[in-house]
Amino acid sequence: MGDVTGILLMIPPLLFALTFHEYSHALVATRLGDPTARLLGRLTLNPIAHLDPMGTLVFVLTQRIGWAKPVPIDERRLVIGLCGVTVFAGEPVPFDRDALARRLARPEVEIRVDLGAGGA
Repeated sequence: MGDVTGILLMIPPLLFALTFHEYSHALVATRLGDPTARLLGRLTLNPIAHLDPMGTLVFVLTQRIGWAKPVPIDERRLVIGLCGVTVFAGEPVPFDRDALARRLARPEVEIRVDLGAGGA
C-alpha cells in the first residue's frame, strides 16, 4: 500500500488544506449573501465537517488524489454578478499550503536570518 510514515506525515497538511479551502468557499458565499453553508454547519474550521469519507479513502489508497465535501451554495441568494467569486475563493489556499507542507516535510532545511554586521 505504500509508506505508512509518508501517509502519517501528509495527514496534518492535508487536513489543514482541505479545511481552509472549503472554509474559504463557505466564508465568501456567506459574505456575498448566501447563508446556506453557515446554516448547514460548514462555516467552520473543524476538518470533520469537510471530510468526505470516499475522498479520504481514495487519498489513503492512492496517496495522490482525494477530495472534500463540496460547500453547498444557493446561487439565487448571492449578490448578482458575483456568484463566480465563490468558486475561486479557495484556490489561493493550496499554494500557501504547498509551501508550508514542503517546509514541514523537509526538517533538514535550515532557516537562516541575516541580522547584518551589527554594531555602529
